[in-house]
Amino acid sequence: MGKNRKPGKGTKNNNKPVLQNIDKDISHFNYKHIVIIALASILVYSNTLFMDFVWDDIPFIKGNKFITDVEKIPHLFTTNLWEGVEGFFRGDYYRPIYALSFAIDHIFWQENPLGYHITNILLHAIASIAVYLLALRILHENTAAFIAGLIFSVHPLHVEAVAWITGRNNMLLAIFMVLSIYFYTLYSEKRMAKYIAASLILFFLSLLIHEIAITLPMIILLYGICFEEGRLKNKLLWPLIYCAITIPYFILRFAFLEQAFKGVGKDPFVWHIYTAPILLLKYLKVLILPVSLKVAYEIPIRKALFGQGVMLSLVFLCIIIALVIFSKRYDRKLFFSLSWIFITIIPVSGIFIFIKPFLMADRYLCVPSVGFSMAVAIGFVKIRERLKDKNVIINTIGLSVVAVLSVVSFAYSFTWKDHYTFTIRMIKDAPNYPDAHYNLGLIYAGQKRFDEAVNEFQSALKINPNHVETISNLGLVYATQGRLNDAVHELQKALSIKPHYIIHNNLGVMYLNQKRFDEAVNEFQSALKLNPDYGRAYNNLGLAYMKQGKIDDAVIHFKKAIDMNPDNENYRKNLDKASALRGTNTRK
Repeated sequence: MGKNRKPGKGTKNNNKPVLQNIDKDISHFNYKHIVIIALASILVYSNTLFMDFVWDDIPFIKGNKFITDVEKIPHLFTTNLWEGVEGFFRGDYYRPIYALSFAIDHIFWQENPLGYHITNILLHAIASIAVYLLALRILHENTAAFIAGLIFSVHPLHVEAVAWITGRNNMLLAIFMVLSIYFYTLYSEKRMAKYIAASLILFFLSLLIHEIAITLPMIILLYGICFEEGRLKNKLLWPLIYCAITIPYFILRFAFLEQAFKGVGKDPFVWHIYTAPILLLKYLKVLILPVSLKVAYEIPIRKALFGQGVMLSLVFLCIIIALVIFSKRYDRKLFFSLSWIFITIIPVSGIFIFIKPFLMADRYLCVPSVGFSMAVAIGFVKIRERLKDKNVIINTIGLSVVAVLSVVSFAYSFTWKDHYTFTIRMIKDAPNYPDAHYNLGLIYAGQKRFDEAVNEFQSALKINPNHVETISNLGLVYATQGRLNDAVHELQKALSIKPHYIIHNNLGVMYLNQKRFDEAVNEFQSALKLNPDYGRAYNNLGLAYMKQGKIDDAVIHFKKAIDMNPDNENYRKNLDKASALRGTNTRK
C-alpha cells in the first residue's frame, strides 16, 4: 500500500488543487459576462433609487450621532451597533464596518435616501460579479459561472438586502466572504503570499460586518476536501489558521459588548433541535421557489418532537442531506455548491440561537444563495450537454426563468417604497408583531392623526402589554391631546417595566406642565443618573429650577446642557433668560 501513496509524501505543496492545470482561457473572466451581470443587478433595482428611508433606516441613519457626526465615527468601532441611536432599545451587535458604510454615505449624501440606494445597488452589482469570479474558479466553465452570477443578480430573495437600505449588511458580507474565498482558491493554486494575505484580511473584515462570517473556515475546509489533494490532516491547517483569525474578533466583541453572546443558551436546546429542520426547509423552499415572500415570517418555536410538522421536516431534511453527501461521488463541484448552502445557513437555522423578533428573514440567504446559484448553473450546463439537440429550447427556458425572477424582484422591491407602505405590509405579513402596530402609530402621530395613533398603540399593547416603547409613546400622544393625567399614568407604567433616561425625562416634562416642580426635578435627576451626558435632561432640570426660583442652579444646568450640545440655540436662550434674572449675561 505504501507504494501507491506517492502524491503528497515528502512534498512541499501537499494540498495542490486537483484541477490546477486548467485551460488559461477558462480561468480568465469574460468582460461581456461581467457587464451583463452588472447591468442586470442595476436595472432590476433601478426603481429603488426613488424610494425613501423605511423602518430601521430612520433611527439608524437619521438619528445616529455616530453616523451623522464625522468626529464620532471612531465610536462605531468601540460600541454596539445601536449605541449612537438615542432611546432605541436594541440588542447587542458588533458590526463596525457595516455601520461605517453609512457614515461614509452620510458624508456625501447627508439625509438624501438616493445616495444610500445607489450604494446598495452598487454593492449588489459588486457581489454579483464576485459570485461570477468565484464560480469561475470553482466550476472552471465560463457559461456556468455567468449563469451563477446572473441568477444571483436577479434572485428575489435579495430584494430585502438591496431595497431596504439598512439591509445592506448581508450583501456587504457576501462581497467580503466571496472575495476572501476567491483569493484563497488563487492561493491554493499559485501559492503566492499576497493571495492568502488578501483572503485573511477580507475574512477578518467580514467578521466586522455580520456574524454569519464565522462559517468561512468551514468553507475553506470544504474546498480542501473537494478540490485539494493530500491527507485530511494537511487540509486542516488553513481552516485552523482562519479560525485563529476569529480570536481578535471575539476579544473585540467581549470588550465592547455587554452581552457578547446574547440569546445563546437562553432556550432549552431541544427546542432548537425541533425548530431547526422547520427553518432549514423553509429556507430551501424560498431559495428554489421564491414566491409568497414576506418582509416578516411569523414562525413559532417548536417545543415538542411530535406535532407542528417536526418529525416530517426532520425526515425530509435527512433525505436532502443524504442526497447532498451522495452528490460528492457524482460531482465534487455540485457537492461543494450544495454544502455551501447548508454550512452558511447554520448561524440562522435556529440550531444555536433563535434570532428575534423573527426566526427567519430573506436577507439571511444572501451568502447561502451563492452556493445555490452555482448549483443551478451546474445543473443547467449539464442539461445542455445531455440535450445538445435541444439547446435552443433549453436556452429559451433559462432566459425565461431569469426574466421572471427579474420581474418578481422589480415588483417586490416596491414594498420598500416608503415607511408607510412597508409598515402596512409588515402588519399584513406579521399581524401579531407589536412593533408593526407601534410603527404605524408613530406614523399617524407624525401626521397628527392622534386618534388613529392611539388605536395602533393599543393594538400593539393587546399583543404585548409590556411593550415599553409603545406605552411611552402612547403617553406622549395623550399629552399632545391634553390628557396629562393619562400621559403620566402611561409613563409611570413604562418606567415600572423598564427604567430609561428618556422616559424619566418625558415624565419630568409632564410634571413640569402640571406645575409639580419637585417631582419634575426628581425625574430629571433620575434621567441623569442613568445617562450623565443627556443634554436635554440638564436643560429641563434648569427650567424646573428656574420655576422654583433657584436661578443659580438653573444657570449651572443650562451650561451643562450647552456643554453636551453646543449648537443648541434653545439651550443658549434659556441660559440668557436665567442669567438675566440673576442680573448678568453670560452669552459668549
